[in-house]
Amino acid sequence: MEKKIATAGEILHEMFNQIDSNNHTTAHEVKKALRLKGFTTTQAEVSEVLKSAIWVDFKSEYNGKCLVYSAFEEPQKMLKAILINPENKTVTVIELERGLDAIYKAMDCDIFACPITYPNEDSLYCDDEGLFKAQKGGVIMKNWNYPILGKMLVIGSNDEGDSVDVKSTVEFFTEQIKWLSEDEAENYRSQF
Repeated sequence: MEKKIATAGEILHEMFNQIDSNNHTTAHEVKKALRLKGFTTTQAEVSEVLKSAIWVDFKSEYNGKCLVYSAFEEPQKMLKAILINPENKTVTVIELERGLDAIYKAMDCDIFACPITYPNEDSLYCDDEGLFKAQKGGVIMKNWNYPILGKMLVIGSNDEGDSVDVKSTVEFFTEQIKWLSEDEAENYRSQF
């Protein structure tokens, strides 16, 4: 039988496949998968390749018998965002979980829009259906032609488009805002 030894690239590729499928793997599991593909690579050869690779997204831990390789997941830290709440006329910094559900929950909405992105890459999020339901108030900012009804969030972003901590200050928005009462919000909403 001819020996068919896996290259380092093939070994690493199989490791990634195993981690994608099982969230972790060992040199033994990688060797077994390679054997099913016709390779005669030994567990020692697989282990050497895995131990010598420089990992950025993966970690290895000794479980008492062997090294276990798994994806390294950084804990998702909370985002600092600004919540603009017309109901109680407040502008506050909040801690916001990452993800869409947290945005929906913070603004009490089902669909949101980002009508404004500021020069510092902060974006204003608002209820995209704010005009279609009764609101407790709204805001109009200096140099705006129309108000936004309902709660709003301001969240930062980076060059890759990822959400990051807000860079703007509460004071910036407090100075810009003219609050609309519930009656003023309803009057504006009734025009549509």
